[in-house]
Amino acid sequence: MASEDEAAGIETPPSFSWSAPIEIDTKAEQFLSSRPETNSEQEELLPREIIAEAAGCAHFQAELGRPLLIGDFKGLPAYLLRTRFLFQLFTTSWLSRVQAAVITIVFEDSPLEGYNSWPHPAIAAYYPELYEGHPSKATVETRREFSLDAGYMGVGANLAAGQSTTAVKEGKVLVQGVRGGGRRRNAIIWTIREDEVAKQGIPHIVDLPLIVTRPGEGRFSATIQVKAHYGFWRGPLARTIPVLGKNDAPVFFDPPTLTSLAALGVERGPDGELIAQHGGSFDAVDLQTMSSFSKSYGLK
Repeated sequence: MASEDEAAGIETPPSFSWSAPIEIDTKAEQFLSSRPETNSEQEELLPREIIAEAAGCAHFQAELGRPLLIGDFKGLPAYLLRTRFLFQLFTTSWLSRVQAAVITIVFEDSPLEGYNSWPHPAIAAYYPELYEGHPSKATVETRREFSLDAGYMGVGANLAAGQSTTAVKEGKVLVQGVRGGGRRRNAIIWTIREDEVAKQGIPHIVDLPLIVTRPGEGRFSATIQVKAHYGFWRGPLARTIPVLGKNDAPVFFDPPTLTSLAALGVERGPDGELIAQHGGSFDAVDLQTMSSFSKSYGLK
């Protein structure tokens, strides 16, 4: 019977002649990075640009694009967020490429002390919902060996036969986004899977835009986690322990502060980009143009 990873299209690493039990410690403080991302006093009101970062045998990073765009969507106050995820590895061997990733973003009400609570923000729009890259094809040959011992007490003839079949296998990069959180719709989960034929891993840079609506002026937060299948980080380990975001503080959005910065139009980050900017109505915005994935042209 095929394993869960095989069913999902995750490449199985080479077999070895020994095995050892691995105990998964889901309470460990840090797995890939020596320092979790935390918030400064200012970042308790404004989301930090580097959401999370992890470095080890691979470098993973989550970023929030600047400027933060403030506007409205179908009559509700809204924020257009451009998230970027970087997967930096060394080669395209099975040890050093990310074969699949799961990105989860959860938005929650997070009022400052002494302030009233509001409903959680809602994810009103996002891209992609379903993306399939350009297909690649390869001819795959499968050979089955059969053997039969004929004789008595091991003395006799050994008959062997083989059967080969060929088939054309098709693969493509697959990205799917699903909203979660029930009626609140305050969570999004993207799954990204490599082309099983090309075996080049998922894209190294992934841009995923979304629009979040937030009635009221209460502070809210976003928590991001990334799980990945690469090298020996696979199976129960990859499905249980995030490679990014497990120990990092959430990012905070304070609507009055962001609105004030957008109105002034002078506050800039280290790279010179405005921190916040008014974007008007987002009703006609094509999120596809802000994504790494295009229905017409494939990967950017």
